[in-house]
Amino acid sequence: MDEDEFCSDCCCCDDYDFDDYQDYEDYEDGLSIEEKVELFTSWYPYPTLEDMEEKLENNLELEAEYGEKNHEWCERLYYGILDEDIIYEVGKEIYEWGGTRAMAANYETLVRFSPFWESVDEDVRPFCRRIQIFWEGIGDWKY
Repeated sequence: MDEDEFCSDCCCCDDYDFDDYQDYEDYEDGLSIEEKVELFTSWYPYPTLEDMEEKLENNLELEAEYGEKNHEWCERLYYGILDEDIIYEVGKEIYEWGGTRAMAANYETLVRFSPFWESVDEDVRPFCRRIQIFWEGIGDWKY
Protein backbone atom coordinates (compact mmCIF):
# COMPACT_ATOMS: atom_id res chain seq x y z
CA MET A 1 0.00 0.00 0.00
CA ASP A 2 1.30 3.42 -0.90
CA GLU A 3 0.92 6.54 1.18
CA ASP A 4 -1.39 8.06 -1.45
CA GLU A 5 -3.85 5.15 -1.02
CA PHE A 6 -4.60 6.35 2.52
CA CYS A 7 -7.26 8.96 3.08
CA SER A 8 -5.97 12.47 2.76
CA ASP A 9 -8.53 14.43 4.74
CA CYS A 10 -8.57 12.80 8.15
CA CYS A 11 -6.28 12.68 11.14
CA CYS A 12 -6.16 8.88 11.46
CA CYS A 13 -3.36 8.45 8.93
CA ASP A 14 -1.15 11.17 10.37
CA ASP A 15 0.39 8.76 12.88
CA TYR A 16 1.32 6.06 10.38
CA ASP A 17 4.89 5.37 9.50
CA PHE A 18 4.31 4.15 5.96
CA ASP A 19 7.60 2.28 5.81
CA ASP A 20 6.59 0.30 8.91
CA TYR A 21 3.17 -0.36 7.40
CA GLN A 22 4.77 -1.76 4.25
CA ASP A 23 6.84 -4.08 6.46
CA TYR A 24 3.64 -5.13 8.25
CA GLU A 25 1.91 -5.77 4.89
CA ASP A 26 4.82 -7.90 3.73
CA TYR A 27 4.60 -10.05 6.86
CA GLU A 28 0.84 -10.40 7.05
CA ASP A 29 0.34 -12.19 3.72
CA GLY A 30 -0.83 -15.75 4.31
CA LEU A 31 -1.51 -15.32 8.01
CA SER A 32 -4.76 -16.21 9.77
CA ILE A 33 -6.90 -13.34 11.03
CA GLU A 34 -5.78 -14.05 14.59
CA GLU A 35 -2.11 -14.02 13.54
CA LYS A 36 -2.66 -10.72 11.70
CA VAL A 37 -4.26 -9.21 14.81
CA GLU A 38 -1.44 -10.43 17.04
CA LEU A 39 1.14 -9.00 14.62
CA PHE A 40 -0.79 -5.72 14.32
CA THR A 41 -1.05 -5.17 18.09
CA SER A 42 2.66 -5.87 18.47
CA TRP A 43 3.60 -3.38 15.72
CA TYR A 44 1.08 -0.68 16.64
CA PRO A 45 1.00 -0.11 20.42
CA TYR A 46 -2.03 1.21 22.20
CA PRO A 47 -1.74 5.01 22.51
CA THR A 48 -0.80 6.73 25.76
CA LEU A 49 -3.49 8.24 27.95
CA GLU A 50 -2.54 11.70 26.70
CA ASP A 51 -2.77 10.62 23.06
CA MET A 52 -6.18 9.04 23.62
CA GLU A 53 -7.45 12.15 25.41
CA GLU A 54 -6.34 14.20 22.40
CA LYS A 55 -8.11 11.82 19.99
CA LEU A 56 -11.29 12.05 22.07
CA GLU A 57 -11.10 15.83 22.37
CA ASN A 58 -13.94 16.48 19.90
CA ASN A 59 -16.19 13.74 21.24
CA LEU A 60 -17.63 15.24 24.42
CA GLU A 61 -19.56 12.17 25.55
CA LEU A 62 -16.61 9.77 25.28
CA GLU A 63 -14.09 12.33 26.49
CA ALA A 64 -16.14 12.88 29.65
CA GLU A 65 -16.10 9.13 30.38
CA TYR A 66 -12.43 8.51 29.57
CA GLY A 67 -9.87 8.55 32.36
CA GLU A 68 -7.00 6.47 33.73
CA LYS A 69 -9.19 3.49 34.62
CA ASN A 70 -10.87 3.52 31.19
CA HIS A 71 -7.47 3.77 29.55
CA GLU A 72 -6.26 0.75 31.49
CA TRP A 73 -9.33 -1.29 30.48
CA CYS A 74 -9.12 -0.31 26.81
CA GLU A 75 -5.42 -1.12 26.74
CA ARG A 76 -6.06 -4.54 28.31
CA LEU A 77 -8.80 -5.19 25.76
CA TYR A 78 -6.54 -4.09 22.90
CA TYR A 79 -3.70 -6.43 23.85
CA GLY A 80 -6.03 -9.19 25.06
CA ILE A 81 -8.40 -9.09 22.10
CA LEU A 82 -7.64 -12.72 21.22
CA ASP A 83 -8.45 -13.98 24.73
CA GLU A 84 -12.15 -14.45 25.50
CA ASP A 85 -11.46 -14.63 29.24
CA ILE A 86 -9.69 -11.26 29.29
CA ILE A 87 -12.49 -9.67 27.26
CA TYR A 88 -15.14 -11.03 29.64
CA GLU A 89 -13.15 -10.16 32.79
CA VAL A 90 -12.57 -6.56 31.68
CA GLY A 91 -16.24 -6.26 30.71
CA LYS A 92 -17.30 -7.38 34.19
CA GLU A 93 -14.91 -4.89 35.82
CA ILE A 94 -16.28 -2.07 33.69
CA TYR A 95 -19.87 -3.08 34.44
CA GLU A 96 -19.24 -3.24 38.19
CA TRP A 97 -17.65 0.20 38.04
CA GLY A 98 -20.15 2.04 35.83
CA GLY A 99 -22.78 -0.27 34.39
CA THR A 100 -23.80 -0.75 30.80
CA ARG A 101 -23.22 2.91 29.95
CA ALA A 102 -19.56 2.62 30.94
CA MET A 103 -19.25 -0.61 28.94
CA ALA A 104 -20.70 1.13 25.88
CA ALA A 105 -18.35 4.12 26.24
CA ASN A 106 -15.26 1.92 26.58
CA TYR A 107 -16.36 -0.28 23.69
CA GLU A 108 -17.02 2.74 21.47
CA THR A 109 -13.64 4.23 22.39
CA LEU A 110 -11.82 1.05 21.44
CA VAL A 111 -13.77 0.57 18.21
CA ARG A 112 -13.51 4.17 16.99
CA PHE A 113 -10.26 5.52 18.43
CA SER A 114 -7.79 2.68 18.94
CA PRO A 115 -5.20 1.58 16.38
CA PHE A 116 -7.78 -1.00 15.19
CA TRP A 117 -9.85 1.86 13.79
CA GLU A 118 -6.82 3.27 12.02
CA SER A 119 -5.88 -0.03 10.40
CA VAL A 120 -6.43 -0.34 6.68
CA ASP A 121 -6.33 -4.13 6.93
CA GLU A 122 -9.87 -5.37 6.27
CA ASP A 123 -9.38 -8.29 8.68
CA VAL A 124 -7.84 -6.29 11.51
CA ARG A 125 -9.97 -3.14 11.52
CA PRO A 126 -13.30 -4.73 12.56
CA PHE A 127 -11.75 -7.39 14.80
CA CYS A 128 -12.36 -5.60 18.10
CA ARG A 129 -16.10 -5.73 17.46
CA ARG A 130 -15.92 -9.30 18.78
CA ILE A 131 -15.99 -7.76 22.25
CA GLN A 132 -19.76 -7.47 21.86
CA ILE A 133 -20.09 -11.25 21.67
CA PHE A 134 -18.05 -11.99 24.79
CA TRP A 135 -19.77 -9.27 26.83
CA GLU A 136 -23.17 -10.85 26.19
CA GLY A 137 -24.80 -11.53 29.55
CA ILE A 138 -22.83 -8.96 31.55
CA GLY A 139 -25.51 -6.75 33.04
CA ASP A 140 -27.94 -5.78 30.31
CA TRP A 141 -25.34 -5.92 27.53
CA LYS A 142 -26.91 -7.32 24.35
CA TYR A 143 -25.13 -8.31 21.19
